[in-house]
Amino acid sequence: MSKADWVLTHRLAPDTIRYTTWEVAKPFQSRGRGISLLAEAIRRQINSDVPYLTGSVSHHYPRLLQFVGRHLIPYLTG
Repeated sequence: MSKADWVLTHRLAPDTIRYTTWEVAKPFQSRGRGISLLAEAIRRQINSDVPYLTGSVSHHYPRLLQFVGRHLIPYLTG
């Protein structure tokens, strides 16, 4: 990841982290870097023993909505 890549999370409760936003440098946006960034954030959360996450995806990001539908829905509780 470059220095311009980041994900912003915050703890809502002792057992829940909210994924608020993320940013990937323009030259890398079409290379799947955002998904790698999200995967790393989730790996770090799993290793911290925080079991739940929450977040939302705007309809302005149809490719991200498609990714969530294809890869994350099986793991969602609501």
